[in-house]
Amino acid sequence: MIRILCLAILPLSFFGCKQEYLFNSKDKIENSIWTYQDLKRFQFSIQDTSALYNIHLSLSAVDSFATENIYIKLWTAFPDGKQLEYIKSIPVFDNEGKILGDKSGQTYTQQVVLQENAFFNQVGSYQITIEQFMRTDSLSGISSVGLIVEKSKEKRS
Repeated sequence: MIRILCLAILPLSFFGCKQEYLFNSKDKIENSIWTYQDLKRFQFSIQDTSALYNIHLSLSAVDSFATENIYIKLWTAFPDGKQLEYIKSIPVFDNEGKILGDKSGQTYTQQVVLQENAFFNQVGSYQITIEQFMRTDSLSGISSVGLIVEKSKEKRS
């Protein structure tokens, strides 16, 4: 009887913990070499301009990755055609030299906050483009880049 009860409750516990994303997409990087020309484009739609959103970068690196951080350039294209551009440094290692993220085999994947409680003033399609912005054209050891957009628990005032 207890066994049946546990089997019935187990799926419900997974369902209750599932994170719901407005957008969640990951792009593999061929041969784990990210070049300047390999721009990662993510397009999503916003319908609720009264909500706040958290935007995360998902980054996967092999455990032999040699760079302390990665510089990326981001462009946000708005539904009205305007664009916003900025550069961000993403740490790959902590202060003790340990690679950040969750390990699976020889790959570490981390989620990095790009912006918390962001708001979108326009209904429509947005595109975020991500470019590796290091000093060398070929960045070896990055296996995938992704973008996650989720509704924040905070409310817009």
